[in-house]
Amino acid sequence: MSNWMRSKQTALLWGALSCACGAEPEGAGHAGAGPSEPDAERENAELVQVAASPAAPLPGGAVQDGEGAEPAPNPAQELPVAPTRRVPCAAPAGVSSAPRNVEQAVALMNSLPKPTSLECFIESLARPLEVYATSSELSLQPADGTRSPRTFIVQGELVMSIVANPEFSKLLEIGYRSAPGRSMKGEVAFPLTVDVTASSILARIRVGDVSICGGCHGAETRPIDSFFVDGAFESAVAVPLSPFEVDLESLRQEAAACEPASEPERCGVLGALFDHGEVVPSRLWD
Repeated sequence: MSNWMRSKQTALLWGALSCACGAEPEGAGHAGAGPSEPDAERENAELVQVAASPAAPLPGGAVQDGEGAEPAPNPAQELPVAPTRRVPCAAPAGVSSAPRNVEQAVALMNSLPKPTSLECFIESLARPLEVYATSSELSLQPADGTRSPRTFIVQGELVMSIVANPEFSKLLEIGYRSAPGRSMKGEVAFPLTVDVTASSILARIRVGDVSICGGCHGAETRPIDSFFVDGAFESAVAVPLSPFEVDLESLRQEAAACEPASEPERCGVLGALFDHGEVVPSRLWD
C-alpha cells in the first residue's frame, strides 16, 4: 500500500472515531486528501464502517464505547437489604411464663438463650402483663421522672421492678410477698451468662449478715424456705405513695415515642414491656 493511501486511511479513521465520541477536532476528515482511487475508497469505506459500528458486548455485560468499558448495572446489587429483627424470647415447653414465686422466675430466666438480656426476660412473660408505675425517687432503684418511672410487674405475690434508664436498665429487683406486709427481696443483674441461683440473687444486696434493703424497709429477718435454703432477706413492704403514681397510658405513650437511635437502653426496656401483648394497670396498691 502506498504512503498516500495509508495517510488517507488514517485521516478517515480519525474522523470516524471523532464522530463516534460526539466531537470532531478542527479540520478532521480533510487532512491529507488527494485524488480519488476506487480501491482506496472501498478500503476507506470499510474502515469507516468498522470504526462507526457498535462494539461487541464485553464479558460481564460491559459495553465498549469510544471512551472505554462501562459495566452494566447489576439489579441484585440495587435491592434494599431488610434489617434483621430479633426473634422475641419465649418460655420453652415445660417452663412457666407466668411465674408466681422467686423459684419459678429463676427457672424462666435460666431457660432463656444466653446471654440473656432483661428485655428478653420481660418479653417472655405471659400476657396480659399487670404493672404499676411510680415517679418516686425514694428507693435504691429510683425513678427517672415520669419518662422512665420505676415500674412494678405484678405476678400474684411475686412483684418485680425495673427502671427504663441507662443506669438501671439492666437490673431487676425481685420481691416475694411471703406474709401480709412482708416480702423476701433480691436483685438480678443482666445480661445473664450463667444460671441464676438463690445465692446470686442475695449477693447483690448482702452486706455481711444483713441486706441494703433492711435499712429502709425495716424489721429484717432471715427465713428459710425451699428455695432460699440458707435463708432469705425478708423485711417490711414499702407501699408506693399514690401522688407519684404514673398513669399507664402516659407510660405507653413514652414507649411509642421512644427513639432507639438516641436511647437504646430505655427504648429496649419499654419495648419489651409494651410490644408483646396486652399490658394492664395493677390494683395491688389501690
